[in-house]
Amino acid sequence: MMTRLVAIVLILHCSAALANDYIVRVEKIGYVDQPAMNKKPREIVFHTIEILARPGKSFRGKIKLGTETVTLAGTLQPTENGEFTTDVRYRHIVDTGETIPTADGRGKPRLNETAFESTIATSVGKPTDIGGTVTTRNNKLSKTRYVLLISRYNPAN
Repeated sequence: MMTRLVAIVLILHCSAALANDYIVRVEKIGYVDQPAMNKKPREIVFHTIEILARPGKSFRGKIKLGTETVTLAGTLQPTENGEFTTDVRYRHIVDTGETIPTADGRGKPRLNETAFESTIATSVGKPTDIGGTVTTRNNKLSKTRYVLLISRYNPAN
């Protein structure tokens, strides 16, 4: 009887906890080397990282695919008006395959890294731009922007 009671309490506790969980997503969106004309190029999603987060707690996640590593960490703090203040730490590292000489002769990998930290007010379901770049080279445009989206976690979907 005691075992069943513990299991029922555990199931109820887990179900209640899931109702307060959120998905924190950062997308890198943009385009690369498009002709510099009046027509706006179509943006694509370069990559996305999603982390399950609980309000008032720290979250952290890491994705490694081939030579690329993306990490997302931070905290999701609820505000009195039902929104969130989100602390975000983001890193995207690409191993170029080249090495940088070191004093011991072994060398270390040359990495291209994009990183930022931000604290931003967000609403559930509302995409929020948190940074980006626009560059022009040889009459070609490249644009990157980072978008934060907080959504309720629904395990049924």
